[in-house]
Amino acid sequence: MRHRFADSRGSWDAGESWGTYTRGLCSRFPDHARVISALMDDILTLHRAMYATADFRGGFPGQPSTVDGLMTYGRNHPMAVRWLEQPFVRLLKHHRIPVDAYGSIMSLSVYLTHRPESLRVRDFIPVFGYFIHGGVYRVGGSGALSRALADAIVLDGGEIRLGCPVAAIEFRDHPMSVSGLRLADGRRVSASAVVLNGDVISAARTLLPKDPKSRPFSRRGRS
Repeated sequence: MRHRFADSRGSWDAGESWGTYTRGLCSRFPDHARVISALMDDILTLHRAMYATADFRGGFPGQPSTVDGLMTYGRNHPMAVRWLEQPFVRLLKHHRIPVDAYGSIMSLSVYLTHRPESLRVRDFIPVFGYFIHGGVYRVGGSGALSRALADAIVLDGGEIRLGCPVAAIEFRDHPMSVSGLRLADGRRVSASAVVLNGDVISAARTLLPKDPKSRPFSRRGRS
């Protein structure tokens, strides 16, 4: 996966590796190449620190959950302890990066937000993985993953129903125990559990019935 960025200086190809990406940034701001290179070295160190525990977290970055683990992590990754909770722009200022280079360095922020100044170091660092490890598209497009999941459901004896809007989640006598779903056409589907893959606030406002049995659940959802 290749990235081409465009800004007031024109367009530029970021390359497919950490080295070509760093050299590309330095060539765009040759007068500040030294400080930009130092920043990129720190970003690489922080990225490695964030993923140092990933093997024990299902592949996700983060810090250990135990006191002993945190103390060991802090000794092994002091830069991460210092910077992960700080705003990313503060890291840029620490390295004396010129303001006109912020946009180029933070180009990948479009994957996360339209307000890059709001990002913490820990929010933004993982996205640099596009250049550290390489970004890829699944062969056949993102739909290939959906099709594989659908096939697995059917092979395990499940049934997939498309075009069936849900009108409400229904409950048993216990206020936190669901009994199934009521579809928009009036049909009912019995279920001992309901997985919501969407906005929990909207669900609390539109899918939960108004009867007293569901009020505790509704209040939790709306909060």
